[in-house]
Amino acid sequence: MTKKISVIIPCYNVEPYVERAINSVVNQTYKNIEIIAVDDGSTDDTLSILKKLRKKISNIKIISQKNRGYGSAVQNGIDASQGEYIIILEPDDYWDNFYLEPLVCEAVGSCSDVVFYNSYFEVRTGFRYKLINQYFHGRYLGPYQLSETEIEQRLVSGAVGICFALYDRKFLTTYKIKLNTTIRAYEDDIFIFKVMMLARKVSIIPGGGYFYSRDIPGQSVTSPERFESIIRVVEEMGSCLNEGCPRTPALVGYILTHLQTYFWKTKGASLELINSVIVEKTKTFSQLKGKISRRCYDHLKDILKLKEIRPTVLEVADGYKKIPPLHVAYTQQNERIPFLSFAKWKLAYFYDNQLPILHFFSELSTLLNVVGFTEVKLIRELFLKIISKEDFKYLEKIHKLNAYNTLCILRNENAISNILPYFDNNSQKEIVRKFLFSGTFPELQHVNEFKEYFHFFRQAFKTNLEQLHAFLSNKNIMVVGNSPCEIGKEKGHLIDNSDVVLRFNNYSLSSEYSRDYGTKMDCWAITPALQTIKYNSYVGASKFIITPFCNNFNEVYRINYLMMFQRVGIKVVYFPVNDILWKYNLNTMSLGLLTVIYILQHINYNSLSICGFNLSDQLRGVSHYFSGDPSEGKKVIVHAWMKEALILNSLIDQKRINHV
Repeated sequence: MTKKISVIIPCYNVEPYVERAINSVVNQTYKNIEIIAVDDGSTDDTLSILKKLRKKISNIKIISQKNRGYGSAVQNGIDASQGEYIIILEPDDYWDNFYLEPLVCEAVGSCSDVVFYNSYFEVRTGFRYKLINQYFHGRYLGPYQLSETEIEQRLVSGAVGICFALYDRKFLTTYKIKLNTTIRAYEDDIFIFKVMMLARKVSIIPGGGYFYSRDIPGQSVTSPERFESIIRVVEEMGSCLNEGCPRTPALVGYILTHLQTYFWKTKGASLELINSVIVEKTKTFSQLKGKISRRCYDHLKDILKLKEIRPTVLEVADGYKKIPPLHVAYTQQNERIPFLSFAKWKLAYFYDNQLPILHFFSELSTLLNVVGFTEVKLIRELFLKIISKEDFKYLEKIHKLNAYNTLCILRNENAISNILPYFDNNSQKEIVRKFLFSGTFPELQHVNEFKEYFHFFRQAFKTNLEQLHAFLSNKNIMVVGNSPCEIGKEKGHLIDNSDVVLRFNNYSLSSEYSRDYGTKMDCWAITPALQTIKYNSYVGASKFIITPFCNNFNEVYRINYLMMFQRVGIKVVYFPVNDILWKYNLNTMSLGLLTVIYILQHINYNSLSICGFNLSDQLRGVSHYFSGDPSEGKKVIVHAWMKEALILNSLIDQKRINHV
């Protein structure tokens, strides 16, 4: 069961914005959410709008209170919530649709007390949004949990961002961490101070998608009149310090940073002025001035100095080159959610710095080949912003393959209306042929070179898929994996007595194995790679050849090969697996496991059994026993084999499948 997330939205006179904020929560890819909207005595129509939204949004709860301030509203929301994790959204801000899922993935996977993003967007009416990067440890591909030194560094950096993080309720409850309900300014500073003082497991992940509105009337964080409030906040934070806490020097650095930053915003003061004037006049600092270590003090000065440096385009481009390429992230991450979160941040970095297209274009193929990447709306938006203004006649000369990949995606996303003008000779048509099923492209249906392909894909994605469902319905199905783990167990008779036997392409039907694995074969499942099906002469015995739709693009030789089977009467089926990969947070999954889960989700079968599965063995190298299999002995790093084994075992334990 997925963890329940409580989204706290404190509302005060936000009539023009609050519906946008709530809709951004409703539209999240992560769905186990409760929304707690706290109206803090609004004098406009905020409360009426909330009540209207409640009529059509079942998971929203409204709390109405007299005006007591931000801290009181947020804390009342937390107290009334029931989620295992807490997150806060300002009502004049909003999220992209893939904001929550990466945070939850990291929080659950690492058992962190708090998970932060490394960035957010500033939004001003009439201007392009700006990416703001906060303190980050630099590990784009994980692990994301901070060391003790990194926790101290983040403290001294002064980063707050109460809304850019997900909090474990048990952690907040155990340490009695609550928002201040009496100081009506900078309540978030104190809250983060306490979180970072007490948290044992803190993670920062690459990503974001929080849109922070900076031109809302009434915002006053830079108002000189509010500087007195930060002095009060500083006093309270100082009173919370524990003499025995090893983070005390860094916590003092956090306080110093805030004092300097807010005074600088209002008066333009220097660090030296803070030390010589404000610190001396503040009771807390007259007691604690000597407790800040030289290391933290020097780090603080470095941070303040860096704020004055604006990197050149050359330096930014050089920094981009140091960020892991997307194909490295895809193969090393294994998990889909962290990969897409990283990809989203990398596109945002590229777009914000307006880097030359050459820096991005060379690695586009990885992103373009991930089925469903445009479901992350910000990735889709950034991708289209970066690409659609480019001259593809020029790009073709730079990197032809990615140019046409990109064109196909743009056409599929309706960013261009007609793809035909870009393909004006036979070589170009040969390139686009393998990309047809990433979209419908009706303008190509009547081009002679493409007619047969359109017919093939229509059959494979619809007609044949429906016939496969009918064929498997109400049957006793046996899915036979290609692990040699059944050799010597003589299960061949049991396998062949099933109504339907489904096997895989890197598998032998040699008589040598018939006693253990049988010979019956009704369905033949093939991997997207298709290297080994040509070695097996028994493929003609199958009624269906099935393959998962988990790559946007396929090589033309593969499609031609499948079309050959279609011509001789074997039905070729593409079955969708994007929802499976999303559900289990994997970039890729073994064909056997994908097939089993698809049958579980979509087929009204009588019984479903498996044998020949041993996914954990793949950690030592692919153990297919089909003679001549080019994958034999390889370690396939794109798979999270142990996670896949645990998924399969859980299905067996739940008695959803029989392991014979």
